[in-house]
Amino acid sequence: MNTLAHPTRMQHEKVQELLLHAQIAPLSDADHACVEEHIFVCDDCAASAVDLDATTRQLRALPVFASPELVRATQSRVRTRARQINRERWRTAPMLFVSGLVVVFTILAAPFAWFGLGWLAEEFGMSMELQLLSFFLFYLIPAGASITLAMVHHRKSQQEEWARR
Repeated sequence: MNTLAHPTRMQHEKVQELLLHAQIAPLSDADHACVEEHIFVCDDCAASAVDLDATTRQLRALPVFASPELVRATQSRVRTRARQINRERWRTAPMLFVSGLVVVFTILAAPFAWFGLGWLAEEFGMSMELQLLSFFLFYLIPAGASITLAMVHHRKSQQEEWARR
């Protein structure tokens, strides 16, 4: 039996939901094709689509007015949130600066570390594997410290956000 000829209740519900969603945002190509196929064979859903589209156009044509109190309250909340975001940026700036310093230091110090570890390897008879491990740790420790700082900062920011709510 062809499902397009006899739409199921589930298809009707899905299409009705997609029709509502289409009034807010464009549908994906697959969803759009599903709706088109369904309303081609289902007169009830086709009529619903036309009615919903007409109603949405009428609602969008209505002017929307806000009271001066609502406008002032909204502006005040937006300004307050902008100040909070600004404070967060200033709190984040030192962490970003230090992380940048870590990166610059690590890049600039890499040749010195390699030659220094090479000298230590010759002086104390270290194997190449130990020399490579030491060089890897040279990069890992500052990066780990930077990541730890970032995690602590993020956790503190989350706790402050939760406390504000």
